[in-house]
Amino acid sequence: MRDFVAAGGTAKFLGTDPALAFTREIGNMGLWDDIDGSLFLRSSRWYSETGEIIDLTNKLLNEKHSASEGAAFREQGCTYISIKNLYIMLDIIRETVERYGAENFSSETLYETATSWEFEYEGIPDFNSFDEEKRIAQNYYAVYAADGAKKDIVRAHEDWLLQVTSPWQ
Repeated sequence: MRDFVAAGGTAKFLGTDPALAFTREIGNMGLWDDIDGSLFLRSSRWYSETGEIIDLTNKLLNEKHSASEGAAFREQGCTYISIKNLYIMLDIIRETVERYGAENFSSETLYETATSWEFEYEGIPDFNSFDEEKRIAQNYYAVYAADGAKKDIVRAHEDWLLQVTSPWQ
């Protein structure tokens, strides 16, 4: 990003969650104004929003870390937000144990559960799921934009948008 801007580039960037793991570096390099308006697809809410899992994320940040540590995690980007992925994995394990019993838990029963499991998020059925061929759980994404003035990202579109994986969907 820095090299692109230094070379006179003026286009806006498109990114996903991994790019937002570098928000501290964006700030350290003074690039917020340069990336203002850039768009990012996200698989979960951002720290400044509310919702079941992001509220849990912020609660854990506030309870388990000092205010300055919590602010540092938030400034680093989506690192702590990976709690949603852990939440999903634990939900699949929970369902496997409920379905087969703890004594029958195995990689086979975990696979059987995962390929038939669906996760409802914020009232959207099948927000996350796997099947025999689909190996990424995410089915919906939100669009965020870099806000140079706030030095943060903000929701650019309120709805969760369905991921299209084939032209026949």
